[in-house]
Amino acid sequence: MTELTVLDNTGKTGEVHDDLVGRISESLAEAAPMVRDVTKLGLPRATYDLRDRSGWVAEYGRRARGAAERDSAHYELSRFHKQLASGMPRVATRIADRAWTLADPEPVVDSQYKPTILISVDALEHQGVLENPAALTERLIRSLAHLAQITASRGVVVPPRIWPPHASHPSRPAHRLMDGHAQWVVDAVAPSLLGQPDERRRLKPSARHRRQAFLTQLFDCGRTERRARQGARFVAQAIAGSGHAEFNAVWRNAGLVPTERELARPDEWLGRRATLAAAPGVEPAAVHPPE
Repeated sequence: MTELTVLDNTGKTGEVHDDLVGRISESLAEAAPMVRDVTKLGLPRATYDLRDRSGWVAEYGRRARGAAERDSAHYELSRFHKQLASGMPRVATRIADRAWTLADPEPVVDSQYKPTILISVDALEHQGVLENPAALTERLIRSLAHLAQITASRGVVVPPRIWPPHASHPSRPAHRLMDGHAQWVVDAVAPSLLGQPDERRRLKPSARHRRQAFLTQLFDCGRTERRARQGARFVAQAIAGSGHAEFNAVWRNAGLVPTERELARPDEWLGRRATLAAAPGVEPAAVHPPE
């Protein structure tokens, strides 16, 4: 049985918050076996760390600094790149501080890739999630999918590295695979727990969240959601064509990460996967995906 601990570090009280730990614990206990069954991946012992806005931003910044140090440690950096690496966490923290109402439960890892799910309770409140049990459960299912990915990968593929800088861009295949797989898990698990999407209540976000979401959408133009949906379709077709064991090897072998073209054309990834599997003495991890 997976041990998932929920810690309330918000210092908040009140009717909404008093039972939040219990609600999250119950949802995780119900969803975790289903996520394991759907993904055929294990789940680790992990902590769900609940923070208020300031605590979440501070912890997010601390984790970002640790990730930058970890991911850049194996590179011989010039003075310019050292400054760039040290500045990236500050930029990430500043963005998080300004767009905090958009924060979903965030998987973060330590130097040994042990994961924690960092949750801003204030963000969930502004999103309307605390008053919508179905929406909260969906976010927890997604977080469980991320835990399964990270545990299987142990830093080989996910979480995506933040150094070098181009590797951290959300359009990169590793990000899209991670988000697409999580969306596929939500699509597979949520109906059994919550009913069909049209049966779930709509969110009632705050005015502040609506403003931040609107500004984000102006720049994003729906790309993030489209990438997640495309990634979910890729995962569904890849598993249908190769089976869970063959697909799940992608988390351990960087050479199996689908390219941008393959994400849109799963048959090409299946063909490449079959070629690698048939090649005697060739380890997929040692083969880089085509550009």
